Amino acid sequence: MMLATGTLKIPGVRGIVSFAGGMKASDCPNSDAALIRAAGELGARTRLPSIWFFGDNDALFATPVWHAMHSHYVAAGGSAELVAYGRFGENSHNMLGFAKAQPLWEPKVDAFLARIGMPAALVHPEYLPMLPPLPSHYADLHDIGAVPWLGAQGEANYRKFLDSPLPRAFAIGPHGAVAASGGYDPLSLALRLCSQNGQECLLYAVDNDVVWTRPAPSIPATNFARLDDVDAVPYLNVKGREGYRAFLKSRRPRAFVIAPDGAWSAGSLGDDPVARVLAVCREHHQDCRLYAVDGDVVWPEATDGVRP
Repeated sequence: MMLATGTLKIPGVRGIVSFAGGMKASDCPNSDAALIRAAGELGARTRLPSIWFFGDNDALFATPVWHAMHSHYVAAGGSAELVAYGRFGENSHNMLGFAKAQPLWEPKVDAFLARIGMPAALVHPEYLPMLPPLPSHYADLHDIGAVPWLGAQGEANYRKFLDSPLPRAFAIGPHGAVAASGGYDPLSLALRLCSQNGQECLLYAVDNDVVWTRPAPSIPATNFARLDDVDAVPYLNVKGREGYRAFLKSRRPRAFVIAPDGAWSAGSLGDDPVARVLAVCREHHQDCRLYAVDGDVVWPEATDGVRP
């Protein structure tokens, strides 16, 4: 236990950093009360400054217990900064094992180290875990059909990702997809494994969030029609509507383009199907515009009042 170590007056030790510190004794009739009492005794026997990190959903130490530990420790003369960061994941006792928890503790620890005269500047950032991007809300996490570039093996890998414990990450590219779970930095691991065949990979999902965004330019969805409403697509003849039905069955990323003269172009997969289908249509037709991208209709609701 770190607090007990702080009473030993070890040469060179300047401070104590404790993450959910404590011990449960199986042969103790009231281990929580014993832990609180011990915190007071240890606080009276050390003058080392300390910083404690506790969360409100710690499966081992209830919130009232670690608050009482801190109060007894400080009341007895111990120096302790308490960082109560609230809830974290399913069990805050394991917070330190998650890369996304880094912003919760790193600035506090750096400031503490600086106060006690220890090195506090970042020296080797390459050894830090990759921080997750913000959720994009591109699709529901469990919507396998929404994941771009997936073939049969990619779908199997994504199901494996969904069944994996946290922390976890799923990386995608035009030629493959990889899941990684556990360890210090599953995000970097997933990207590295995905990129082994030379392809450019991006994170699609991290833990319980989809983080992937469409390559720029991002086209907002509209309320012109439901994606599967084939009859709502402007300009198309019978053959064009057959092409749109085929588009609806294609894999993502995908795009469907229409022109006023009835021309259309559809494409899926590849690095940038949006740019590709627009270029194909514009080779021989005027005013080609996107109707649908991936799972969204992006056609303006009011464009010359056009309806089929």
